[in-house]
Amino acid sequence: MATPRPRDYASALAHLNLLIPNRSITARLAAQAPSGPDPNLLAIPEMLDSPRPHRPDARLPAAAPASCTSPAQKGKGSVKRQEQIPLGGAPLYETELLRATYFDVWDRFTASARARGEPDADGPASKPFYFRFLTVMAFHVFLGEACRSVVLEVGIGGAYDATNVVPAESVTAAVVMRLGVDHVGMLGGMREEIAWHKAGIMKKGRPAFTRLVEERPSVMAVLRERAVALECSELVEVKDADVEAWGGVESGLRGEFQRYNQALAALAAEEHLCALEGRTSARKLSDVRPSVLEALKSASLRGRHEKKSDAERGISWLLDGAHTTDSLEETAKWLAAERQKQPKAGIVLLFNQQEREASELLLHFLATLRKEIGDADDRLFKAAVLSRNDAKSDEGAPDADITVQESCREAFASVYPSVPTHITQNLTSAIEHIRGFSTPGDKTEQQTVLVTGSMHLVGGVIGLLEPEGLK
Repeated sequence: MATPRPRDYASALAHLNLLIPNRSITARLAAQAPSGPDPNLLAIPEMLDSPRPHRPDARLPAAAPASCTSPAQKGKGSVKRQEQIPLGGAPLYETELLRATYFDVWDRFTASARARGEPDADGPASKPFYFRFLTVMAFHVFLGEACRSVVLEVGIGGAYDATNVVPAESVTAAVVMRLGVDHVGMLGGMREEIAWHKAGIMKKGRPAFTRLVEERPSVMAVLRERAVALECSELVEVKDADVEAWGGVESGLRGEFQRYNQALAALAAEEHLCALEGRTSARKLSDVRPSVLEALKSASLRGRHEKKSDAERGISWLLDGAHTTDSLEETAKWLAAERQKQPKAGIVLLFNQQEREASELLLHFLATLRKEIGDADDRLFKAAVLSRNDAKSDEGAPDADITVQESCREAFASVYPSVPTHITQNLTSAIEHIRGFSTPGDKTEQQTVLVTGSMHLVGGVIGLLEPEGLK
């Protein structure tokens, strides 16, 4: 008889990795026939059928409001799963609470499956897919720890997202940030369709905050219509002129777009605090309390417009997890600005994107970059490295599929035919190859490495550059 594996933290992660990955779900929905039934309609009922936390009457009570946020592509995302369920600003990395919650939730799904007579009740087949499982875990943690306030980030979309089971009486504000085109298979390919989904987090009798995008009147019309249909108390449309007059705050969040994210976050936080105090917020940036502004100053997000210096090798790492056309345009502008600071530095591009049209995104990025720099010099790049997101390859395992990387190499070569390209199976090999362009101790030759295309890619690179940095 086999000895049961101990229920330690490593075992919890092993169980989690048995679940259906998010990309499998998004790919399945993208392949769904347009004429078939909409699987989105099952999402909320399936979440509501999830096992409840340890208290039989547990629910998100009105006394513990949650600020719900649907930040869209810019201002959203974590690079490591442990940081997705923080308490008091601290990630639950390798904590007993996180380990215990993993197995508590796992066992509750198992018990429910057994009660229904499902086959393989003990295994992953009876469990929801990765993100939905983590969402249920988060609710268990927040309720178990009696959290008074929660900032709840949507996964994909809003209306049918796993997080949208929170009742209106538990919500103080909804936030809809910039609406980029992404997850087309689930949300549609038009910004108006995406706006419909993301506005689904608006709640009856509660305000919602969004940026007024005057150049997209049809998108704003959808948001306004949804606010009325969902009986939102007020759709607060924040004008760019007001944000620019406000100016934002200096923080660890880099990128021009972050000022608008800050504005929406500040207004939502002020709304939430006023609700806890039993009074009405003025909903003006000028009235946001100093403590909220101080909190914004300390805000940070790894892997978005982040710079790391390797002085020994003369390498400046630029890390940005942009993965849509809109966000890659911002990355191109950032790289162009950084090049002005070091015009003689050679640029190496490390790029990957496994879940979207990678070659199209790369071409869009390169076109924007050439427009920003104002020349078509093939010498702009020293090299391009196209890699999978795996930290390293398992010993003895067959070579991984590099079809995406081959496609990206062809796309890059079509724009910069004389620049050498290199494909790697993993990020360890990619970093070693990039470091080979410089000589340790030689500070005369500066090198800039841009890592972009995927938050998974950027998170993996950060983890290898500083193994303790994401804990």
